[in-house]
Amino acid sequence: MIRSIELIPADREGLLLELDKPEDTGIVVKSVDGLGPAKATINTTALSLTDSAMFNGSRVSMRTITLTLLPLAVPTVERSRHRIYNLLPIKQPVTIVVRTDTRTVKTLGYVESSEPDIFSNEEAVKVTLICPDGYWSDGAADTQNYLPFVQEHAAFEFDWEDTPLESSPTLIFSKTVGLPSVILENDGDVPAGFTIMIDILKDNATPISIYDDIRGQQLTLTTKWHPDAAMTQPAKAGDRFYINTRVGHKAVTRIRNGKSEKALHLLDINSDWLMLYPGENRLYYTINVGGGAKVSLSRDILYQGV
Repeated sequence: MIRSIELIPADREGLLLELDKPEDTGIVVKSVDGLGPAKATINTTALSLTDSAMFNGSRVSMRTITLTLLPLAVPTVERSRHRIYNLLPIKQPVTIVVRTDTRTVKTLGYVESSEPDIFSNEEAVKVTLICPDGYWSDGAADTQNYLPFVQEHAAFEFDWEDTPLESSPTLIFSKTVGLPSVILENDGDVPAGFTIMIDILKDNATPISIYDDIRGQQLTLTTKWHPDAAMTQPAKAGDRFYINTRVGHKAVTRIRNGKSEKALHLLDINSDWLMLYPGENRLYYTINVGGGAKVSLSRDILYQGV
């Protein structure tokens, strides 16, 4: 069950619309369309002299969200209507956050239209938002935290405090893996990109290769994009790299001496843009210099619908 919808403009304070407490804001959420999975576009090529076609590819279309809002006499209907105009300015970006009993999701939309029905017996404002991303992102704050690559991974824990005896049966509470790694579950519906943060601790730490242990893919940060390239740019202690693998935002950024610069040319030409797939994901890395870097990642969790 949907509990609330929060609308957050880019340049002003947002508004939380709790569906069961419209008197708090003077705005009733009458209906919302566009919360389910977006429509997919399937591209095919017809085969001559046959009754079938060949699949070429598919993509998820943009999401359209339509809000029907009723202004209440709190303090007046006109004041509440003007508040809707101010909250949802035309052509401006607005973050939509939807909270349900089981999850919190968000997406970014742009206000296409805001149409009031002023002379109706039940005055309403119909607002249409176009969302370039067809998926919903998990709105939980901890998804933006960076998870470190470690060699010790938890394997079992009690729900209560327990002090085992030496004579007790052996239980595996953690396990040590050979290389620093991250093991995590993607509870989303579709593969999602993520950001890798690499803090260089020692000079000449690159190349650093990050591997997807399940799918056999790898991404390598090196000193030059191609083995035959003449110039090299070795990493220096104090450098920080951000590698973003999200669709539409793929980039490599280096921060050196407080200055941010693009560094896509330092990604090996044969690198894969790694993704986190639904279910278990196991990533680990190798490095040119032992203890020469600290690697962590932040992830997105994507859902098809609320």
